[in-house]
Amino acid sequence: MAASPDGATLLRDVIEIPESLSANDFVLKLSDGVSRITATLDSYVVTPQLAQSFDQALGYIRGTLEKGVSDAVFLHGSFGSGKSHFMAVLNAILQHNPDARGLRGLEPVLDKHDGWLAGKKLLCLNYHLMGASTVEEAVLGGYVSQIAQLHPDASLPEVHSTDRLFADADRMRARQGDEIFFRSLVSRAAGGWGTLNTSWDAASYDRARYAPVGDEARGTLVTALVDSYFTSFTRGAEYIPLEEGLEVVSGHARRLGYQGVVLFIDELVLWLASRSNDTTFVNREGPKLSKLVESASSRRPVPLMSFVARQRDIKDFLGANFTGAEKYATGETFRWWEDRFNKIVLADGNLPLIVERRLLSPKPGGREALDSAFAHVTREPKVWNVLLDGLDDSSDQVSFRRTYPFSPALVSTMVALSSLLQRERTGLRTMAELLRRGRDELRVDDLIPVGDVYDVLMSAGMVPLTDDIAQHFTNARTLFEEKLLPRLLDRHRLTADQAEGLPRTHAFVSDARLVKTALLAAIAPNVPALRTLTAQKLAALNHGTIRTRLAGEETGKVLALFRALGQSGVSEIHLSDDPKNPLITIQLAGVDYESVLDRVRNQDTTGERRQLLRRLVFSSLGASAPTDTLGGGYTHSFVWRGSRRTVDLVYGNARNTDELPDSALLAEGDRWKLIIDFPFDEQNFGPNDDLARIENLESRGVRSRTVVWVPAFFTSERENDLGELVCLRYLLASDDRFEQNANHLSPQDRSAARAILTNRKTMFEGKLAQVLQQAYGAAEREEADIDSSRGHLSFYKSLDPQLDLGAPVGAKLADCLTHLLDQMLSAQYPAHPHFPSEVRRGEIATVLEYLEAAAADELGRVPVAAKDRDVLKKVANPLKLGEALENAYLLTSDTFPLRRQFTQFAAQDGLEQSIGVGKLIAWLDQPQARGLDAAVRGLVVAAFALAQDREWYRGEEGPVPRPPVDKIDASYELRLPRLPDESDWKDAIGRAAKVFGVASKDRRSAATVNRLAAAVREQARTLLEPARKLVTLLETHRDDLGLTGHRGPDGTVDRLGLARNAASVVTLLSSEPEAYDLVTSLARAALDAAPETLARSLRTAQVTAFALEQMDWDLLRAVDIRSSYDPAASVIVKRLREIAGYQETQSSLGPALAEARREAQQLLAKLVPVNPKPIVTPPGRTDPGRTDPPIAGTVTVTGDTINDALSTLKALADAHPEGQITITWQLATGEAQT
Repeated sequence: MAASPDGATLLRDVIEIPESLSANDFVLKLSDGVSRITATLDSYVVTPQLAQSFDQALGYIRGTLEKGVSDAVFLHGSFGSGKSHFMAVLNAILQHNPDARGLRGLEPVLDKHDGWLAGKKLLCLNYHLMGASTVEEAVLGGYVSQIAQLHPDASLPEVHSTDRLFADADRMRARQGDEIFFRSLVSRAAGGWGTLNTSWDAASYDRARYAPVGDEARGTLVTALVDSYFTSFTRGAEYIPLEEGLEVVSGHARRLGYQGVVLFIDELVLWLASRSNDTTFVNREGPKLSKLVESASSRRPVPLMSFVARQRDIKDFLGANFTGAEKYATGETFRWWEDRFNKIVLADGNLPLIVERRLLSPKPGGREALDSAFAHVTREPKVWNVLLDGLDDSSDQVSFRRTYPFSPALVSTMVALSSLLQRERTGLRTMAELLRRGRDELRVDDLIPVGDVYDVLMSAGMVPLTDDIAQHFTNARTLFEEKLLPRLLDRHRLTADQAEGLPRTHAFVSDARLVKTALLAAIAPNVPALRTLTAQKLAALNHGTIRTRLAGEETGKVLALFRALGQSGVSEIHLSDDPKNPLITIQLAGVDYESVLDRVRNQDTTGERRQLLRRLVFSSLGASAPTDTLGGGYTHSFVWRGSRRTVDLVYGNARNTDELPDSALLAEGDRWKLIIDFPFDEQNFGPNDDLARIENLESRGVRSRTVVWVPAFFTSERENDLGELVCLRYLLASDDRFEQNANHLSPQDRSAARAILTNRKTMFEGKLAQVLQQAYGAAEREEADIDSSRGHLSFYKSLDPQLDLGAPVGAKLADCLTHLLDQMLSAQYPAHPHFPSEVRRGEIATVLEYLEAAAADELGRVPVAAKDRDVLKKVANPLKLGEALENAYLLTSDTFPLRRQFTQFAAQDGLEQSIGVGKLIAWLDQPQARGLDAAVRGLVVAAFALAQDREWYRGEEGPVPRPPVDKIDASYELRLPRLPDESDWKDAIGRAAKVFGVASKDRRSAATVNRLAAAVREQARTLLEPARKLVTLLETHRDDLGLTGHRGPDGTVDRLGLARNAASVVTLLSSEPEAYDLVTSLARAALDAAPETLARSLRTAQVTAFALEQMDWDLLRAVDIRSSYDPAASVIVKRLREIAGYQETQSSLGPALAEARREAQQLLAKLVPVNPKPIVTPPGRTDPGRTDPPIAGTVTVTGDTINDALSTLKALADAHPEGQITITWQLATGEAQT
């Protein structure tokens, strides 16, 4: 066996690979298959599915014969599925060919059908429609020609229109006689000297009359008869209508002794498809096929059974000349008559077995080599699953092994692509050509890549099926030869001549193969294996041909290739947004999009290039692009060590003093300024000129927190790309602008141009983004992108001598900026804590809560909730503001070292009693600057105040509440607090809890004192008004209630006395501004009862006062008057005064008042007068100017008029002091209620 250069076995030593192929190899014409039936049968493979199809076909024929009705079947299968072979074998079976009947796999089928098939005489005819002008010419003319061969002595059927013309002429000749008939029968022939007439006689007439169709003399005679006698006859009507002709054919076959006619029609759909742009032809010829099925208007003497080979639905071939409405209408027409056909499907699943037997049969000993090679094909899912994406859902390891070294994906691709071509390119033919081309190089373990199909598809002799498909092929070839191939040659530094004959393993060949695979997907986007073509899928379809240093790098290499091609100006290449495995597509438009772009070339100016580049740079930096003019400042916000910071960014030419004067280079205050220079300049200026400007400033003693970022410079090619992008962005900025500049294109081309130019813009943006990474030091330089002759390195240069900067560091430009800003701020604030992420206000508030709790605890230790643990660890621990453990937070001198530092600094400055916050802020930056932001800095100061138990003062105000942490500034000072003594504190917190319900921890501190004072003050102010009102009401009705307000012999006070005491206490506490004084007053206040009793009096003051206001004191006094002689009245008054004398803790006054009123009302209601004596007005009491009130009467009153009634009663009582007044009442609210 021969071996490849690396010692591997060549594939040609394992299977038979021909050195050459003829045009007819693996391509069968139906007539050839029948005439060469022995060879056809020798190579034929009957699969189980094919056996089933033969069973169907014979079943349809049987049904047609038994019913005596014509029928038709579509034999449907892809290109290369064996439709022609199938019909040739079926023909042989119907002719009772013993070799056909002996095919392995057909035994059960023949056994099933022999009962009716035996002895049947069927006329089997084979048809090729390619080249025919009408269906009648193909079918009827084909019948005549085949009958002439099969039955040379039989008369031919009259299926030509001229046959009838001659019959009419014969009858006219018989009537007129030869002399008259031939005298008027003249032929006119055009000559150089005018028109010459040719006469006819009986001999010449008979020769032409019986000549075959197509004979020149026959045609001349037809013309003479039409011109002379039958002027209404249509010259082009060679054949009678198809339906009529089929009836004639049927009768003719019966006369020859046949029981049925079987028509095998090959290439019918190809025939229609080849003229798919001719709407007249398609609409005229297509519907005629329905006539193959039995017609309702005629009865054929013997039935016709038609088998029509078809690879696609006819409507799928309708060309571009059909409008949408026409396509729909024609498609519906086709669907109507196609539905009248039966269907037999030759599945693609037959192909693996057919390929194995006809193309890949191993030589002796070769099967083991193939099995071993197949076993070593990778089973990695991302490759294996793509390779199995083949003919149908049944593609599996078994079918893959049958077609090895072709994958199911490649086989399905070839089948689908073959359907776009005329029949010379079947699947088997294409596969054989692939083997032939690789005969001298393919090893047994080489999997044939999908990309190799392209060259076979584009080889000489390839004829696309339709004009539309031909345009796709032309566009693909043009794109590859004019754009892709030159760039591939440049990429590999090859000339076209050098690339010829390179081995299939060469990197150039591999790259070209990948590109060709993408072109195949563009030509046939619906092929399953080529659909959704990603970089990973491209690598898998060409598995084994991509050389990488490490396994798994194939996808990255594919992606790099297509990105480079797209960014080199091949706008037809499009990559989706997925950064790792994008979809890769190629658009085959054939549109002059360059002419659209040419119209806006005037937009490419230096200014526009700079503006665009600034936007690209700022985008790569992760910063918002400013909208001001070049050289203007822009404040960039970012997070450094968890702290929000800003830096002034300026994008401009550091060399140019007009564009950036010295003042524009200087930073403001402590904020840094970063000058970012352009990666190009005018004339011959380079990076060294930018650096010279900065060095000049340094030599003059200029110092500033300024850094200049000087990049390497673009090559002229990349500068041109930048100009191209300027034009593209301008052109595509709005729909109106694009339409205005593309108005010379058709709407369809306009849409395609827009898509291509949009993709081109995207590609240029991606390319320039990569080149910017190189220019500014984030990526390795490439010679094609960076002009090393003008300075190859990127530099940082600073006007701050304390800042020592290295080269840019980072995988991306944004990373370089982050690293640079870290260097700048680390030099400025070396002691700033490293927070893991930005510190938020809510997190500061959480830490402050724990600080307060820990400061109030004796041990400085508090438990930590699970939800707060990460926040404390994030903020408090890096700041060394206490320590957050897993379950506790500690605030001690050890965990809060800044407290010791501040205390030491304060002692040195003699500031133990009072420390200004400005001092603390300054001490935070010693010995090294921390540079904390305002909120974090305020948190530290607040923590120190809590740890030292200091109070907040501001100017003459104080103490004041602690301000929000971000508002803590030098205007505040912290003082040691004035605290109540321990005994007063304990008494105060006890009374606060008992009297006001204010709880406090035992530990005495400024915070706890202030909190207690504030809470007690608030409660006292709430209780003050009710307490005062209660005292007022009790004072008013002290006599009615029997109160004195004085202290009794036992030292206790009554209800009035306690109310006075309570009111005085809350009056004192509510008006005390100082926490110390309030707490002391609370502890030392004289209480006339236990705190709980005082608290009850205060809490019920409002309710008790309301009850006092609602009491009917006149009623009570009336009862009191009767108490001297009425025991019941005495009991009421005595009980009420007894309860009033108690404290509220003993008995509530409000219910007692309500009870006394109810009892008094009941008592007085019982006093009804019996035979009252007349009331006589005493002498001398009459007032002539006054009208006495009536002594009896009834009035109805409301709430508004009740006082009038009371006044009347009072006047009556005054007028008759010795009398008694009886009062009754009734309440009416809808219904009377008493």
